[in-house]
Amino acid sequence: EVIIMSWCGLRGTVSLAMAVCIPAGIVGIGKIKGEPIAAQMLIATFVVVLVTLTLQGLTLPALVRFLYRKERQETTEVK
Repeated sequence: EVIIMSWCGLRGTVSLAMAVCIPAGIVGIGKIKGEPIAAQMLIATFVVVLVTLTLQGLTLPALVRFLYRKERQETTEVK
């Protein structure tokens, strides 16, 4: 159960909270020099969180089947 709970955890909330806390006046460096970076960081963080949650959600049934198959094999071997 620990593996399943950690796979389903709320990983994106801290990332989004940090992205929202970026002051609007901070400007980018490199290719986006001089442009405000707060909105870009918020969008990038949201996309990463959305992709990871979707990926985790789609792979959760396979993970559960895999974990419980191992558990069933161990219980049948003990008998």
